[in-house]
Amino acid sequence: MVPRFSSTTVVLAKVRTQLLRTDVVVMGIVLIGIIAYLFDLAMRRLSQALTPWRSAS
Repeated sequence: MVPRFSSTTVVLAKVRTQLLRTDVVVMGIVLIGIIAYLFDLAMRRLSQALTPWRSAS
């Protein structure tokens, strides 16, 4: 008698296969870093525009 795989096992196998795609993972990490850097720049400019007395030093 051969045991049948449940749908959960198949889903876990697919997720594991997707997680092992290191090129996608690395690109995601780089993309998050770029977005965070651009957000930081935008917040610094917004802070300087809204509170000019703080950046006068």
